[in-house]
Amino acid sequence: MTLIVDADNTFPTAGEEPTMGALTADLLLEIERHLQASPMRHGEIFRHMNHMTLEEMASRCGKSLSHIRNFKRSLDLLLNGRLPDPGSVTMAMTNSFVYRELKNFSCTTELERYVDARLRALKAINPNVNVNEPLPRRALQCTPARRAVVATRGPVRETEVCSECSTTRPCFCD
Repeated sequence: MTLIVDADNTFPTAGEEPTMGALTADLLLEIERHLQASPMRHGEIFRHMNHMTLEEMASRCGKSLSHIRNFKRSLDLLLNGRLPDPGSVTMAMTNSFVYRELKNFSCTTELERYVDARLRALKAINPNVNVNEPLPRRALQCTPARRAVVATRGPVRETEVCSECSTTRPCFCD
């Protein structure tokens, strides 16, 4: 059963038509089709969430369990047509990634409008949300962090490089 909610995160009353920003069954199918093809974090988690535990996903992606849990929450919000709580600034940013991820695909006009409306609503929660740009395809890919050898004065030491931003850890992605 698909729940249809308005863009303002409320359910329409009996006899009332949902607004243009409502998640419909057709939009949900299109979203699921795009997530199935996405090489990025939300797509990866979407493909594995029904047959892999969060711990297994964290291990596969080389990320912490809390990091994967946040992306799973973001997917749950998306797939249920909901927005994060108004005070959830961090979740609004994480949730914006999935909508920006969808901008990488050839979407129907209805989905484009829905995505744009959701991004504007998320920007109202977190002013740092980017509403215009698709998420770069290299960003937030679900690949284990790679190791790099960094030459320094003295002995050579191995450091961990973030697969998202290509800087040494710790970084802003963690």
